[in-house]
Amino acid sequence: MPDFEADRERFSTPQNYRPVKRASRWPARMMIASWVVGLLWTAVYYTMPDAPVVRELHNWNLLVGYLFLGLGVALGIGLLLRR
Repeated sequence: MPDFEADRERFSTPQNYRPVKRASRWPARMMIASWVVGLLWTAVYYTMPDAPVVRELHNWNLLVGYLFLGLGVALGIGLLLRR
């Protein structure tokens, strides 16, 4: 008859075992969202320059769109370096 107690000791979890922490998913979602917002903002500026908010900002719309794109790039670099 097999000795199950000896197997249990041999294959049990070690005392100092810590489960691996799962990385949060919000940076990846925020990165993609900021890329989409930046692209849409820039596209709206070029296609509908008479839209209410776009009309008031004039050429500053490019800065706003590129800031959103830059935020997405910064979050992507942060995700790469965190690993």
